[in-house]
Amino acid sequence: MSRMRLEWIAIASLTACGATPTADTSAGRPATASPAAPVAASEPVVAEPTAPPVAAAVPAAPPPLPTAAEAGECPAADDRAYGILVSPQRPAVGQPMRVLAATLAGEEALALRVDGGAAPSDMRFWTGAPAAALATVTPDKPGELVIVAGRGGVGKACLKVKVRERAGRDAPPPASTAVWPSQRAWDSGEEALYSAWVRALFHAEPGVDLAYTALDQVTRDPARNILHDAYAWGEDAAPQQGGLHMRPDCADTPYFLRAYYSWKRALPFGFRGCSRGGPGKPPRCGEATSNLAAPGGSGPQPGQLGAVQHFMRRTLAWGCTPVTGGWRWATSAAIYIRCASIAARCGRARSTPIRTGTSWCWSSCSRARAGARGCCTRSTVSPTAASPASGSGRATSCGTRTRCSAARGSRTSARSRSATARRRR
Repeated sequence: MSRMRLEWIAIASLTACGATPTADTSAGRPATASPAAPVAASEPVVAEPTAPPVAAAVPAAPPPLPTAAEAGECPAADDRAYGILVSPQRPAVGQPMRVLAATLAGEEALALRVDGGAAPSDMRFWTGAPAAALATVTPDKPGELVIVAGRGGVGKACLKVKVRERAGRDAPPPASTAVWPSQRAWDSGEEALYSAWVRALFHAEPGVDLAYTALDQVTRDPARNILHDAYAWGEDAAPQQGGLHMRPDCADTPYFLRAYYSWKRALPFGFRGCSRGGPGKPPRCGEATSNLAAPGGSGPQPGQLGAVQHFMRRTLAWGCTPVTGGWRWATSAAIYIRCASIAARCGRARSTPIRTGTSWCWSSCSRARAGARGCCTRSTVSPTAASPASGSGRATSCGTRTRCSAARGSRTSARSRSATARRRR
């Protein structure tokens, strides 16, 4: 009798443990199984009905866009975490003007209002970092526009802009002692504006592949570049029409973007030329080069625009990123010259002027041919040369150094031949 009772208890225990497994609920919490009562072997087991699936939660509706009234009134003092810019800088009646406000203080939408003229024809908002608002306004009368940016009815920043009667093309100011003047200072509001400008410059819908061969192809697109022709000089026209020519490589592009924005906003910009360093040898950086330095030359454009063109294509492109694969000539600017590879690729001699801290360095290379060595000659001239590229000015040669590679088709290099000659002596 006791043996039959033990067997019955074992069968009941197995039924209770395995009959009802644990299941997940729609809320993600496990549902606890209830113990099953023992049943006779001859009695059928009726399965419990399963609960109907719970419908997925409906996503919350996006918050409503801020209204103009939520921008508030002009504060007594601007919050430096908020920035406002207008383009063009001198708007005119009948000319579309874009107003950008941005901040890194919070990711919720930013309200924007323009008083004193026609209502904006287009308004866009971005949440996240940075939060930004972009309005397109076409002034209908000369006078003053008051632009306010804020949140929750509290004004954070205010900008007053004068509208002139007629739009026209302005001439760049004459080149001065600086590439461009610094009239503003960087702060968190300006950093937010810069971030919003870059985001708009390269914005694309998912699945769209953006491909450009030059940076100036992007900046001359007014649909992308909020600062397009902000000075009204025609600075963002095609290079063949007098606009900026900007073709940085991937490493130089961040420098070019920062320099371009700084120039458009009259902000300070600077960089240092640094070496790459090596095992046990940290990088070395030279003196800082900034927009306040005297222009080193001019592009084909007049005045300040020509100075900016030269700064972009020569000073910045040659000085901010070292080139690997060669040796360092202009040590004060940490610039590497790949003479041999340039000459071999072009198939002819190549001469490149490099501006150092005290002189101009010329690196002339010839291609290695059958039975002849390829040589790179470094020569320096005094800084009194007005234009080494054109040969004008008093250029006094002060040193020459030649470095040669092995002749093509020769089994011994110049170094091994020299060593052999020393051993024979």
